[in-house]
Order: sequence, then C-alpha cells, then structure tokens
Amino acid sequence: MKLKEASLTSRVFVLIMDTDNVRELILRATKLKMTTGEYVYIVPEFLGLARISSDVWRRRDGNDREARQGFRSVLYINILSPPLSVYDPILERLSRRVYGNDSKSYLTAMINEEDTAAAEEVQQTILTGYYNAIMMYLQVANETLAEDRHLQDGVAIVRAISNRTFQGESH
Repeated sequence: MKLKEASLTSRVFVLIMDTDNVRELILRATKLKMTTGEYVYIVPEFLGLARISSDVWRRRDGNDREARQGFRSVLYINILSPPLSVYDPILERLSRRVYGNDSKSYLTAMINEEDTAAAEEVQQTILTGYYNAIMMYLQVANETLAEDRHLQDGVAIVRAISNRTFQGESH
C-alpha cells in the first residue's frame, strides 16, 4: 500500500482530495496505526468553496468510531486568499520551472470551458492556497524545532496550527 510506503520517509501528508476520499484514507491510516500522533494530515480548504463541519468524519456507516479517532490527526486549513495578482511572480516561477517558459500552462482544469477567466481564477486560488497552507505548516514546524520539540508529534502540530491566523502573501 502506498500509504505505508510513504510512511517510511514522511510524517506530514498534504491531502489534495475531497472530504469523502480524505475519510477513506484516514480509515486506512487508522487501520495501519498511522493516526496515533506520529503523523499529521493537512487538508487545505478554501472558504467559499467548501464548508467543513466539526463532524466531517461522520457517515453513520459503522466506521464512525474509527474515523473520529483518525480525524484527530487531520488538520483542515481554511484558506482566505489575497488578490491573485500578489501570486503572479510565484506562479510565473512555477511555470518556468515546470514548463520552461512564462506561459500559464499550469492552468489546465476548466470549470466552464467557455469562461477561461473563471477557470484561471479558480486554478490560481487553488495553487496559492496550497502555497499558504505549506507555509503555515513550515512556520509551526520551525517554532516546534526552535522549542526543542519533535515534529513527529502530529497531534501537537495540529494543536499549534489550530485557530491560527497566518499572514500569507500580501500586497
């Protein structure tokens, strides 16, 4: 299983998937004893695009107890993005690194093929949201290490990030 293989080198997982798939992965991780605090699972969410309730783990399908336990290792980060133009230099560097040019080739998912401006805005929001989520985690990781604590304590990392406001890229 890929999750077990990834656990050999990683303790932090950024999950870019919908809530139902996050729950399924967390149930698998729980069975593998990967939700006991040694690992942290970060799920960036965008305010306005998704609303996460406190019982996101509940499905009333017989797996709720395990899911609730596992979700103690999951950190949902609601992301408010600044004006997208702030991220243009980051997105241009991404495009140069991946595609070797300054095009907007990274903008591939289309919500409405006739509204390319809307598709571009959604893609930029997603990319910049992940950027801010990773930066927030790194800020907490640096604080944790500076205090001589261990990054392997996923529960402590989740607590340190919970209810935190992070000033990402700004004007």
